[in-house]
Amino acid sequence: MRDVTVNVPGGDPFWQTAVVAVGAALLGSLVGGYATFRASEALEQHRREARAKIRRKAKVYTPIRLELLELQAARERGAVFDSRGIIRKPPPPYIHPAASLHLWKDLVDDGRALTATSETIREALNEVDALADKLNEKVSETCQVFADRSEVIFRCIGAEPSIMNWIETDLPNLLIYDFEDLNVTGPGLPGDEGMTNQERTDFESMWKEDEDISQATEATLQIDMELGRAIDIALRRLEEAMLRIGKKYEVESPKD
Repeated sequence: MRDVTVNVPGGDPFWQTAVVAVGAALLGSLVGGYATFRASEALEQHRREARAKIRRKAKVYTPIRLELLELQAARERGAVFDSRGIIRKPPPPYIHPAASLHLWKDLVDDGRALTATSETIREALNEVDALADKLNEKVSETCQVFADRSEVIFRCIGAEPSIMNWIETDLPNLLIYDFEDLNVTGPGLPGDEGMTNQERTDFESMWKEDEDISQATEATLQIDMELGRAIDIALRRLEEAMLRIGKKYEVESPKD
């Protein structure tokens, strides 16, 4: 292959070759620099998108975790057994102590659940939601059983309840057979001293021995225990996911 020299008027072929070489090097440097710049921009864009995705998940997981922790605390104080049950929508501020579970249901209802969480998180939260609804239904059934059977007991001991709707108030204590602070056995309206000591003794004895009451109580507490275990599993999976999110955020964040 022959070397071809391009002669430019007034120029030395050697210098012209050098100028071409330098120009080519500068052009290559510019092209390489631009390619590096574009690659850096693409990497930073990827990091920004990854960090945004991580923040979105954190914004979903954090409030759900806090709600589950509050629900466990509500279970421990018996709030899941009061007349409101587990509230499945945002509770008004004036009933803050109530047991509440609605954040995951809100995500499911508006279609965000499939994209907002991983499959393992969805499974755990769906189980918690299902058991919360199941417990609410069972508590309602148990209240009716207690109402029906208490009428029989009151007739047998020759007494009457001192207040209305006492089952809804006394349900948390009745489910654990705690008769110390029952409203139904205590004073009612002014001048009403409540049950006599003998009536209280008879009431407690017949309540403990009633088969329908025992079955309803056991079934309710069983669902409550299942709910507690499901909450623990969901909390563990959320905390594991949040730990992974934190590590990913560190990886995707530029180092100083």
